[in-house]
Amino acid sequence: MIRIKGHVSKLLDGYGFVAADDGSRYFFHRSSLIEREFNTLKHGEACTFEIEESDPRGASAINVITFEELTQTKKELDR
Repeated sequence: MIRIKGHVSKLLDGYGFVAADDGSRYFFHRSSLIEREFNTLKHGEACTFEIEESDPRGASAINVITFEELTQTKKELDR
């Protein structure tokens, strides 16, 4: 799958939306986060994600990871 860059555009109770850099918005559930607790996310936080087309209501964001976690994980792998 291709990773897409974007940012957290809206947070609600247990789910939210991410906006891709091209302006498209995708729903995500708290279970779609990698390396992050949902309640620590911030509006506008930069992230990358993959798109899953399985929901009949539209595509969803999965494997959402913020740039902060991505950078931390890369540093740990480089050790």
